[in-house]
Amino acid sequence: MKLKAIFWDVDGVLVQSKHLFSEKLEQNFGIDIKKMLPFFLGVFRECGVGKADLKEELSKVIDDWGWKGTVDELLHYWFTEGTKIDEETLCFVKELHDNGLPSYIVTDNEKYRGEYLRRILKRSVVDRIFLSAELGCVKKTEVFWNKVYYAVKDIFQPHTLERNEILYIDDDKDNIDAARVFGLSTYLYDGDLDTLKSRMSQYISIPNI
Repeated sequence: MKLKAIFWDVDGVLVQSKHLFSEKLEQNFGIDIKKMLPFFLGVFRECGVGKADLKEELSKVIDDWGWKGTVDELLHYWFTEGTKIDEETLCFVKELHDNGLPSYIVTDNEKYRGEYLRRILKRSVVDRIFLSAELGCVKKTEVFWNKVYYAVKDIFQPHTLERNEILYIDDDKDNIDAARVFGLSTYLYDGDLDTLKSRMSQYISIPNI
């Protein structure tokens, strides 16, 4: 089988983070995580599929949390502290692209962080970013993969793109399982880039891979 495209997850693959954002707020600002859980387990998920606006929803709760700044200051902290790009992995993405293998990001994210990701990743070689907030659904659903696959398939016209010619890389098993059922080739990432490169060498020939 020949690979024609790569779908990359963000958090846990291109972005390595040891702590959830709520954990960082608790550690660095003393905000009780129990106060934040109803938000992150509730309306935040609506933000992730474009049914609620993150800034508007945060403005309703940050005073109760004990955050002393503005919503924009909270988002700046959130995005900068919680989006540390793995430079080695990003270099690999560029290497693949330079050798003719396009990469697409597929991520469950609300629109503001999506905009932030587009800004910081434009220096790398990513052909397109697909956000759950823009698609109105998450990666665990078939409708998500239908929307992404057919959008990329159209990009490939007049050439063909079969589902199993796409390798999807994610650290979340549920997402991997959903993509596999859809027909994509998949790789459950554990943070070991060298092992990933070895796996991909079975499908493609790239210098230094």
